[in-house]
Amino acid sequence: MKKITTEILCNFVECNRRGYFDLLEIPPKEPCEYDSILSAIGQAEIRKHINDIQFKLSLKVQPNMFISHDRFIANYDFLLKTNSNKIVEAPLFFFKRYKTKEYYLRAVAFFSIVQSMINQNPLNIGYIYNIDNKKLIRIKANTKRQEVLGAINNLCAISLSTPGPPVIWKKHCHCCDYSKDCFIIAKETCTISLLPCITPKLYSKWLKKGISTIDQLALCYRPRRRNKKRNPNAVYPHQPQLHALAIKENKVFVQVTPEILNSRQYFILDIEGDLNRNTFFLIGLLQINSDNETFINFWAGNSKEQIATYENFLQEVRKYPNIPIYHFGSFDEKVIHKFADQYQYDIEDILSRFINFSSVLHGKIYFPSFGHGLKDIAPIIGAKWTMQNPSGLNALILWHRWLENNDYDIKQQLLLYNREDCFALHNLIQFVSRLKTPNKTVNIDYIGRACLQSTEAGKILHGTFDNIVKYAHADYNRHKISFRGDNIPQSKISYEIRKRIFPVLHPNKIIYVRRRLKCPRCHRKINLPNKKKATAQVVDLTFGKQGCRRLVTKYIGSKIRCPICREYYSPVAIIDLLKNSQYGAGLVAWTINQRIVLRMPYSAICQSLSEMYAISMSKTTICNFIKSCAKLHEDTERNIISSLRTSSFVHVDETQINIEGINQYVWVFTNGNFVLFLKTETRDASIVLNTLNGFDGVLISDFFAGYDSMPWRQQKCLSHFIRDLNDDLWKEPNNKELEEFSCSIRQVLFPIFSDIEHHGLKKKFFTNIINLLIGFIKSS
Repeated sequence: MKKITTEILCNFVECNRRGYFDLLEIPPKEPCEYDSILSAIGQAEIRKHINDIQFKLSLKVQPNMFISHDRFIANYDFLLKTNSNKIVEAPLFFFKRYKTKEYYLRAVAFFSIVQSMINQNPLNIGYIYNIDNKKLIRIKANTKRQEVLGAINNLCAISLSTPGPPVIWKKHCHCCDYSKDCFIIAKETCTISLLPCITPKLYSKWLKKGISTIDQLALCYRPRRRNKKRNPNAVYPHQPQLHALAIKENKVFVQVTPEILNSRQYFILDIEGDLNRNTFFLIGLLQINSDNETFINFWAGNSKEQIATYENFLQEVRKYPNIPIYHFGSFDEKVIHKFADQYQYDIEDILSRFINFSSVLHGKIYFPSFGHGLKDIAPIIGAKWTMQNPSGLNALILWHRWLENNDYDIKQQLLLYNREDCFALHNLIQFVSRLKTPNKTVNIDYIGRACLQSTEAGKILHGTFDNIVKYAHADYNRHKISFRGDNIPQSKISYEIRKRIFPVLHPNKIIYVRRRLKCPRCHRKINLPNKKKATAQVVDLTFGKQGCRRLVTKYIGSKIRCPICREYYSPVAIIDLLKNSQYGAGLVAWTINQRIVLRMPYSAICQSLSEMYAISMSKTTICNFIKSCAKLHEDTERNIISSLRTSSFVHVDETQINIEGINQYVWVFTNGNFVLFLKTETRDASIVLNTLNGFDGVLISDFFAGYDSMPWRQQKCLSHFIRDLNDDLWKEPNNKELEEFSCSIRQVLFPIFSDIEHHGLKKKFFTNIINLLIGFIKSS
């Protein structure tokens, strides 16, 4: 068994299985050649820049050093020593492009831990030297210290008898020496980690639900109704369940048919290179012009030829402006953009024509493959490659071989591989463009609809019939059938003028109101009434034992005319009725009950009033009812708050609501007799402190952390606890520890509710339960 080195520890954090194999010195069956190539490139870069770092940093450098203690060896590229009285040593790492920054953070943390085993005062910093910008980056060892300590404990527990960790396929697995061995096991177990959209976070989420295989994940797919008005070019989220179902049934699922530009002429671009090293060696360009196909490749043997190759590519593409350029994946566009920034090329006209076909398929078409790459999808529709195991990684391996000996056969293999990539993408584009017609060579299923066939004349008939069905409803005068298509001249938008609705109904009761005796302006006595009458009408609902009926009361009063002011004046009672609402308290209460208690929409309330009581009312009137009622009961709210503050206990809870697309919160306070509802825009718990100011009882709440800051005695709600415990059991069905804890809770609560059901809340029946609770508390 090897000692635990920096490389083994960092590999273990990224992949437990690889760290396990490295520690036990289990050799891979087929090592990855690219891994050794990257290691050789990293050592070559160190040798190339070692003199630069000595001159640049003005520090003493000790190469090829390591520190060790017991079974731990902390490696580093160099050791830096400061020119001070107290010699302080810090590890220095060259930032290799094929390593992530997380790798060096863990390496520095591991160095600090090993150093603390040797010294009592370790240095908790390290350095990374970036070769590209010639900068020294200082990093702290404590950033990844806890993560590294956990990995050290797990590595120390590994022995020859320890079983290997399960296979979890990740993005970087294709560069690993054990990738082929792990892929065979992953394919046999059909693990969901093979799906490219399953991140480690998603993998643990599905694993908590007891779903670990693709067949299990496929059974979780639930089709949803699709919005017909949604733009077909909109971004659709990828559904892992549907992808798993496609693999299980070996079928291509089309959720939405992508809209492809109807162009008979377009380019297909494919670039071979290594973006981490800012280099490319081959650009393939396939020009499609109706039935003619022309393929051009641009070879760059070294870094000097790259500029000329890049310019030749730009020149060739600019010969045909406004022609779309298809590519697969983001690599090609990144290379073009990166070299344009590096050498100050203006390529906005070219980048605007780029179409990433991978994003066109994303979330819309699901292929029965374990990946989203071109090499995974294209073989399903009949594309073939001459190279065995074609991939961009193998192309890079061939490229490094060519750099060593300039072999002509290797160059021809790369040129052929690049050409076949372009033609594979061309076949994929043609396949997608023909999705609206039946395909006999590939098993295709359309989610939510069948592949309907129709002639040109049939399409016109279908459109006409759809219009007839669309407008076959009661409101015919407003939506008449039109056969003129969509190019109908649009009239100017006219806005409806909202008028206040006053119901004109036959009165059930007439009340005569006394007229004025004096002029309200000059206070002159008026003895003779005028012939003109003032009227007001109040519509109300009366509730009796036999039901509810409408009551219309009409108020009539004579007007007076002042001979000096020459003005007419209505009775005071009529003016007060016209100022206030002309609806009675019974109708207002019935309307608010329909809206608040029964939660009926405004339109349904208006329709019910019109059909049942022949009362016409607008939606705004109902809103005014609620506002006036709230204002009327402000004193009631204050009385409820004062009652809550003097109670011995208060239940409080909050829930999220959505108001016109904005999330807000409703807070509920109750003491068993009174209930108070308050609304806030945020979940700030200070509203509880302000509302219950002066409260000296017990606050009963759920497990929201905002309640923990309250100064009163607190009790957690049992129903919330049971609900959360039940939800956790559904989320983690394989958690034995949680299951045992839930069983012990059940053994305590079940006798309590059983006794309450049989005997009621009597103290003498709770003696045994108290002993049971004491035993549960001691055991836990």
